[in-house]
Amino acid sequence: MTHQGNERNGVTDFRTRRPAVNAAVCWVAAVASLVLAAAWIWVATTEPPLSGPAVAHLALAAIGAAIAVAARRFAVGPTTAPRPRTFQALTIAAFLTGFADAALGIVSGAVGSSVRAIAAGIIVFVLGAGVALQGALLYGAAAGRASAQQPRPRA
Repeated sequence: MTHQGNERNGVTDFRTRRPAVNAAVCWVAAVASLVLAAAWIWVATTEPPLSGPAVAHLALAAIGAAIAVAARRFAVGPTTAPRPRTFQALTIAAFLTGFADAALGIVSGAVGSSVRAIAAGIIVFVLGAGVALQGALLYGAAAGRASAQQPRPRA
């Protein structure tokens, strides 16, 4: 990913320069989550601990698609760009979905002796972290654009 690190007050903020690339990455993650959800739902008929990770993959696919649509709107121009809070909320949702499902998959896999459930939990955590990273980069860019568009007080 292309990003710029601007140092302000000792803190580096990262922003994306190409929101269309972030949108494409989120679409890939959403499709991968959808395919994995279908696979886990099919396997969950014989291995019930996989039903939780399957639902989490569906949720992550929806969140990834929402970030991709918002990123595409952001790439089109400032008039159609969503607010930074939109990216912030979706980023938090992606990370929490990945983190919660990792815990759910590992615990249900350990209790139900299902290595597949543990693997599904880890996979959704990695996908969720990737989607959350894209959302965080877009949030930084949206916040930067919003602050640049605000009128500055006259001295």
